[in-house]
Amino acid sequence: MGYGIEILSGNGNLQINSDYTDSGFIVTDKFSSTSTITYDRSKDLIFARPASGGGNVFVGLSTTSATGSVTRTFQDTSGNSVNMEVIKGRFASELTPSSSGYGIQIFNSDDELAFDSRKYAGDGGFNLTDYIPTFQENGQINLSDPITTDGRKFVNMDTTVIDNTGDGFYILYSFRDAGSSEGIFFEAYFNVTFEFGTVSSFLSNYNPILIGEGGSV
Repeated sequence: MGYGIEILSGNGNLQINSDYTDSGFIVTDKFSSTSTITYDRSKDLIFARPASGGGNVFVGLSTTSATGSVTRTFQDTSGNSVNMEVIKGRFASELTPSSSGYGIQIFNSDDELAFDSRKYAGDGGFNLTDYIPTFQENGQINLSDPITTDGRKFVNMDTTVIDNTGDGFYILYSFRDAGSSEGIFFEAYFNVTFEFGTVSSFLSNYNPILIGEGGSV
């Protein structure tokens, strides 16, 4: 970067860069255990992990074609709801800058908000630890190749979908935290039913995968 402010986490991951408007992630809400989440699909990012550790859980969000504000359910491939610990947030550029109070605001050269500490509301922070670009995963789970070996990290769930009608898209994560083959695994496939049975075609990750952990601010 040129002139400005750049802040890295302890493991070297970018947290804030005043050259960009999408580097200052602000936690706007946090839930210790919930099976549903309401969010704006165009602005919010939803990071989640199973509310209870020590198990093997397949989970994604219920299907929806709606835009804007939606309410979706965390569920497994059988349609059973799953309680998740959730961190909800937005990039600073999606928030209206605060006009009062103490804190730090960072703007880029185009006068766009890159960070605003006054938007934190006591829900802690979030540290991005892993980033997987698009088309890096083949959609088929390989227990020897997790996307992270820590099954208790958070992963962005807003791009997942489970269509429990049988046919359709299934984009989900497997959280394994039970002592063997631990980690988080990405799975994506499309089901089509013919006269002779159902065929599944595995899909690559069409969206980046973000992995991280909650923390203090």
